[in-house]
Formats: sequence, structure tokens, C-alpha cells
Amino acid sequence: MKETTFNSIPYKFEAGTSNIAGTIGLGTAIDYINSIGIDNIAAHEHELLEYATQELMKINGLRIIGQSDNKCSLISFILIIFILMM
Repeated sequence: MKETTFNSIPYKFEAGTSNIAGTIGLGTAIDYINSIGIDNIAAHEHELLEYATQELMKINGLRIIGQSDNKCSLISFILIIFILMM
């Protein structure tokens, strides 16, 4: 309570205990992905992208932005809605 002792650089800049739970969780997540297989995950993700794109194209007034064969699983779109007032 009467004095402070600082550690040497770079350790003196660390704030508190390291994220041990996060490190364990990351290891478990990596094991899970490896058990499924990254190629299987990529194939399933591509199937979901194709399905979602086909279904979205059925919506009148919706325009998908960025059609590419090698796109990531992100779909940007514009939806224009016309409301007729009577």
C-alpha cells in the first residue's frame, strides 16, 4: 500500500489477467472447424448463398448488387416499394 513496482516493457502496459477463457474457447472452435472440415463449410456456405440469391431474385422491386461467381456470402440489395395511394 505504500509503494508501486512497475514491470519492464512491454509487460507493464498489460491491463490485468489475460483472456484465458477466450484462448480456450478459440482452441475449441478451431477443433470444431477442423472436425467438420473447412472445405465442407465453404461448400455449404456457397450452397446457402446460391439458395438465398435465387429466392431473393423472386421478389419484385429487389435488385441485388454485386453479382460475381467468386463473391463472399454477403448479399447487398436495394428494395424499391411503390405504394399507390387511392
